[in-house]
Amino acid sequence: KAIALNPSYLKAVNRAIECQLKLGKTVELLKWIERGLAIDSGNKELLKAKDKAQKRLKEEQRDERKRTAAEKKRRNEERDLLAAINSRHLKIFLPIGEEGSEEQRTLDSLSVGNKKRVFISEDGVLTWPVKLIYPEHKTSDFIEQFREDTTLREHLGMMFPPHRESPPWDREGSYTVPNLIAFYDR
Repeated sequence: KAIALNPSYLKAVNRAIECQLKLGKTVELLKWIERGLAIDSGNKELLKAKDKAQKRLKEEQRDERKRTAAEKKRRNEERDLLAAINSRHLKIFLPIGEEGSEEQRTLDSLSVGNKKRVFISEDGVLTWPVKLIYPEHKTSDFIEQFREDTTLREHLGMMFPPHRESPPWDREGSYTVPNLIAFYDR
């Protein structure tokens, strides 16, 4: 209201500048600084604030470009992943009752936890996160990158090689590839 009564009241303009600074509204901040400089063009504090605000605006614009590029990259990767799944005629069982498009529910179902997700490797191979559970021992293993061109037998052979020491939880040494039976559960 003070500015409405007296547009050249610099103290009120400075308060508006402080408010815009605290609100993080850089574009509005610059407008108020320009308004202050129109009143006192040689004000060193306003000139310094203008420089800082302009740098901040450039940083915000750079960060927004980075966010936009990252989002575009994510969408392209998701599109490519869905195309790879469709081209291989894979059937992905979707949870019943969840909201969202079929594409989004498919993408959501391809994740294990918050971070690990099916992806396409640089050589075009689908790579899956796989969790192996050993309920009788109350433990589990996690294979972060299980390539579609490998078999479960190959992975188990690396995890439980013959004539080697068993994992600490397998005291009987019963976990060897010929003794294992695998069940798939989604």
